Amino acid sequence: MKKYVSIKDIVNDEKYPFSMGQLRAFVTNRHKNGLATSIRKIGRRIYIREDLFDQWVDSHFETINDNIKLEDLEFSIRVINGFKVANITSLNKLLETSKYELSAIPHMGKRSIEEIEDKLVAYGYHLKED
Repeated sequence: MKKYVSIKDIVNDEKYPFSMGQLRAFVTNRHKNGLATSIRKIGRRIYIREDLFDQWVDSHFETINDNIKLEDLEFSIRVINGFKVANITSLNKLLETSKYELSAIPHMGKRSIEEIEDKLVAYGYHLKED
């Protein structure tokens, strides 16, 4: 059965690491990015077919991860500042970083690394193995 969900449902679903603004941008550009087939507009409301959205996310995984700002994942200020020092600007760059590499960043201690791991696991990601 086809299941349609709202943008708000996707934002609140922990399996998707997208903010409301990112999803709105995806929907606005749906004819350019290939998402148009999974969207239904009823009046002013927009619904997304979940199975087609999952396929779209899987096929665009690398590009999407490059566009996800780490600030959108709601890390603490200390962690965000550590990312800036290390020039880790996207989710892809973070996923290519190991715990050992993170521990070499100034002020990036055990708690900060645990915070990063916990947040990534919540979104279904993992750091690179050492």
